[in-house]
Amino acid sequence: MSFLTIESGATNYEHAAISAPNTIRVLILHPGKGHNQLRCSFREHTILNAQDLTALNWTRNSPGVGPYQAISYTWHDDDCQNQPDHIYCDGKPIQITKNVANILYRLRGVSPQELWIDQLCIDQHNDIRRRRRFH
Repeated sequence: MSFLTIESGATNYEHAAISAPNTIRVLILHPGKGHNQLRCSFREHTILNAQDLTALNWTRNSPGVGPYQAISYTWHDDDCQNQPDHIYCDGKPIQITKNVANILYRLRGVSPQELWIDQLCIDQHNDIRRRRRFH
């Protein structure tokens, strides 16, 4: 396995603001093989309750409300703490833990995967959004 190096002077990815209180950011993991560079994009996903779904005549293919997989993992692992990895969004790196990188390498395939992973989908530099995940 090779570790990625970030080009000198590369600008880190910055999350765009979420547009509405009832939306979350979902990661779209781009296809790839083996340990080729991880690539992704983000889209907003609307959180609707059962009444909203009925009122909107929702289907699984409705834009912005379709299915995604929520990923559970451990943030910290003593064996991996000194081996960060990166995923690239719009050509800009986002540092991720080795645990998340390993999950993404295993999940990606020949078609895009829509995922919710707190480390990536919540702007970790935005304290208000980070705290909201626990309420």
